[in-house]
Amino acid sequence: MKTIWIVNDGSPGHLAQSRGLAEALRSHGHTLEIAEISIGRRFSGMQRSFIRWLMGGSGTRASSFLRDLVLKGVQLPERRPDLILSSGGKSVFTGRLLANQFDVPYVFVGERKPYPSAWFHTVFTPSPRECAANDCRIGLIPTGVTPDKVKAAATEYDAPGGPLWSMIVGGCSKSHKFLEDDWIRMAREMNDLAGQFGARWLVTSSRRTGQKAERLLEHYLDPEAVADTVWWSKNPRKLLLAFLGSAERVFVTQDSVTMVTEAICSGRPVSVIAPERVTFPRNSFMKSYLEGLEAKGLIHRTPITRMRLAPSKIRAEVTPDPVGQIVEALIRRLP
Repeated sequence: MKTIWIVNDGSPGHLAQSRGLAEALRSHGHTLEIAEISIGRRFSGMQRSFIRWLMGGSGTRASSFLRDLVLKGVQLPERRPDLILSSGGKSVFTGRLLANQFDVPYVFVGERKPYPSAWFHTVFTPSPRECAANDCRIGLIPTGVTPDKVKAAATEYDAPGGPLWSMIVGGCSKSHKFLEDDWIRMAREMNDLAGQFGARWLVTSSRRTGQKAERLLEHYLDPEAVADTVWWSKNPRKLLLAFLGSAERVFVTQDSVTMVTEAICSGRPVSVIAPERVTFPRNSFMKSYLEGLEAKGLIHRTPITRMRLAPSKIRAEVTPDPVGQIVEALIRRLP
């Protein structure tokens, strides 16, 4: 295997999962060229259902018209791929058609529904409901975060003095609705914790947070309780790894499984914060994924109205390299 193409559906979380697996393959002794390509057209839900039907149960029944439609605007790298890799449902049509075109394995990270398992060579899925022969169950989704990487990033970051904790802020999603009061309560809880334990916060928002939430947090946070901030809508500095590596503890909002997993993989005690309005879709893997992490002692889930510290000791399950185990499973499956 020499070249991996990652199909990017535009979601930073999905891209982080794909990059995490690709970089892990490289770090485990494989000389790789990794290229990223963006999907072309985006289709509505009804259009996606129709395209799935046209492509059939194996995902190979695609006319030249359909290929041209899906791949329109896709810029392909010069080097031919040996493997197609993606995460996120919107990437699947492009990934499947490119795998057909170049006759290479297509590996998917995440919950594959509603696509048939036969569309993929291997699926690394956190969903207990996906159990086809090529569905490989994983306890942690792959990310590019490791204790060594956050330590290195912290070394290059001019960290403020004193005990530091990190707050990784997401935002509203289909399952998680943050209201104005949620952000105000979060800021006040952060102020109280800082005063109680003598720590200061390294705060970074994300693309999902939005200006309104950032302004509320900035307004209600006590400046004395804050060591450094990244407000993504104003000045999107990429300091996540540095903040994780500089912090004794990590707090992260529950709306993103990627952010939660990245926090775990930093090796710090992790508190996961849920807003008051959480409604998991009936078929979503997210609820069982979070429950599994909590059962293993990898996270401590706490409501936004009463934020509490995670236990100071990380359970042994995080010590083995979870991404390395995924890489080994993939290598065994590849031709």
